[in-house]
Amino acid sequence: KILFVHGGIPAEIKSNSDLENYVHSFEAHIEQSSSVVGGPTTKYFRHKLVGNHSIFWDRQIPREIENAVSLAERIDMNYVVIGHTPKPDITNYGNRVFDIDVGMAPHYGEREPTAIVFKPQGVFAFRIKRGEELLVAT
Repeated sequence: KILFVHGGIPAEIKSNSDLENYVHSFEAHIEQSSSVVGGPTTKYFRHKLVGNHSIFWDRQIPREIENAVSLAERIDMNYVVIGHTPKPDITNYGNRVFDIDVGMAPHYGEREPTAIVFKPQGVFAFRIKRGEELLVAT
């Protein structure tokens, strides 16, 4: 089970059930007319489901191995893939959480295009110039 999110996992999501509720709430929110929730700016940028501490923009990345493992376990995922915070290369937190934002945009120095690949043998980084590299064996 792999969860891909843009930003991270907000602190209030403490279980897979919380995550499922978040997804259902988000889907209902998006289906609403923007006039019902206070206009397009509120609907798409300021509402708690899409704001700074949402799955889209949260930056509470687990920086310690035990926190990364706990995060993946508490939401019942084998792996969590996040982005939104550029780093020079894929960052691996406890072999369970991966930050794959390598800053390919010109603003961040146009770093080497990189992808994460999940195979039965493990988790791999794939870089355009350097090819595939094993990150975690399964």
